[in-house]
Amino acid sequence: MIFNTWIYGLFLLATFLAYWLTPERVRQWLLIGAGAFFYTYYFPPHLILIAASMLIVFWVAGRIAPREAATGQSAGVGDLAVDPQLGPDSGPDSPDPRLAIPESAARQRRRMFILAVTACVGLLAYYKYQGFLANSINELLGALGMTTRVELRPLRAPLAISFFMFEYVHYLIEVYRGTFRPASFRDFALFIFFFPTLICGPIKRFQQFNPQKYSRRSLDPANIHDGLERILFGLSKKTLIADQIAPWCAPVFLDPSGYTWVQLWLAVYGYAMQIYFDFSGYSDIAIGSAKLFGYPVPENFNYPYLQANITQFWRSWHMSLTSWITDYLYIPLGGNRHGELRSYGNRLVAMTICGLWHGAAFHFMVWGLYHGVALNLYQIYRKTRTRLGWADPSESLPSRVVGALITFHVVCLGWVLFVCDLDKAWVIIWRLVTLT
Repeated sequence: MIFNTWIYGLFLLATFLAYWLTPERVRQWLLIGAGAFFYTYYFPPHLILIAASMLIVFWVAGRIAPREAATGQSAGVGDLAVDPQLGPDSGPDSPDPRLAIPESAARQRRRMFILAVTACVGLLAYYKYQGFLANSINELLGALGMTTRVELRPLRAPLAISFFMFEYVHYLIEVYRGTFRPASFRDFALFIFFFPTLICGPIKRFQQFNPQKYSRRSLDPANIHDGLERILFGLSKKTLIADQIAPWCAPVFLDPSGYTWVQLWLAVYGYAMQIYFDFSGYSDIAIGSAKLFGYPVPENFNYPYLQANITQFWRSWHMSLTSWITDYLYIPLGGNRHGELRSYGNRLVAMTICGLWHGAAFHFMVWGLYHGVALNLYQIYRKTRTRLGWADPSESLPSRVVGALITFHVVCLGWVLFVCDLDKAWVIIWRLVTLT
């Protein structure tokens, strides 16, 4: 069910009316049912897989929680471009998950936790990356002169499986740490099947979403006003800007050889606008739809193309994904706690995996690696500037403008790697930077 269709409008209106007209005790169940229907609308058989995985994660979470789970706030959000000099305290603090637990029970709990997280990642890899892995093996075998081929039956990946698995992993990790107690089945099911964020996020955190807290809210006219305004704003971004630009950009990336240097740059600028207004518009509709029911959803974009450096860009682009990668990948790898060289490597690994998360193809991996290199180069520049005692250029408006222009063009060249296969991407980038 696509957000910018009349069927979604009717579905949202019907769910909104039913939600506020039913007794409070059944409202969460109504939203769970609405989420299941929303998901079934795409491909009904996959609902069984998602529901089964949700039940397993719920069951495991109840058995890996520490004996005395913490009731405080969530761990803080780290940053991929954090300064290694800030030290180990820059990462999220979490309670000791082994409070008063016998050693044998602690080992069993840890094994169950590792198995559950591995199963979530494995399920994602099976459906999303099976074909990519087979093609990679076949290319390697061909390069070695071997005629053996790996043949796999194409799979139809469950819709939004990447978002489901990220929320599963987040929930398992925080329950294991003791950040919060395992939720009731109703609260957990609503967290997973909340339809505004079901397909493309933003990626939620359970302690922020907290159905137990927000389900008791009464109808608030301010939420209705803000929600509808946000939905209309998102629809305008999507239909009036992104969808109008797309037909002009697509032919250029399909066959770049027939276009001039100026036309290539215009297509790259156009795609930068297309992907921003498409994705941020979708996020606006999701956030606005959630507001109609009184639930908070994290912001996903904060004027990313106006940021003065690549670090600030990633703090402002797809923020729910960036914070997830930071907290559950970059920091567990070691973050900034083991010296500069290690932090550079961790950043490259985290961003490469971030690229692969976007799609099962080499050009997505290279796009992620490209941004990892850009983040590292900026950190080197910033540290060099500090050691030499140079003034911070962000303190002056002209420097911020120049920085924003440079950052925007770095990001634009990256979008070529994102939208094209590598052969075409190299041709386009070479022509762009060499004025040919």
